[in-house]
Amino acid sequence: MATEIDAFSVETQAARASLSPPNPESKGRDDTMEMEAGLDRDRAERARTMSRLLAGRDAARVNRAIEAYRRDLPRLLSMHRERHVVAYDGDRLVAIAPTRNELMQRLRDAGHVETHALFFKIVRSLDAHDHAEHFDHSHP
Repeated sequence: MATEIDAFSVETQAARASLSPPNPESKGRDDTMEMEAGLDRDRAERARTMSRLLAGRDAARVNRAIEAYRRDLPRLLSMHRERHVVAYDGDRLVAIAPTRNELMQRLRDAGHVETHALFFKIVRSLDAHDHAEHFDHSHP
């Protein structure tokens, strides 16, 4: 259970950091360069977060879950599930709920007592953009 809490804490902290006020020392810089630097920092932070989350876990299973989330994201968004929480076991979506507490209850009700191996994610429309941007850069 600590892993799920850690994942939620990391995502919440990242969201709060993105809402912080602009740095007054950055005035006068080229906006494009600043935006690129911000994106690079965000990507580096995501990589560090993933490394922490994968420590001691089956990386192949988590990667299957990440790919399944990316695959399911358009459908989840079309079903108005933005900001809902999803849980994947490998490439299978096992639960979805509007809140973490409801998700955990649904997992318990479905018999998922051991949740440390599951992948948890908050559905975000920005993930669709991030994935498309990554895809575009990977395939010129």
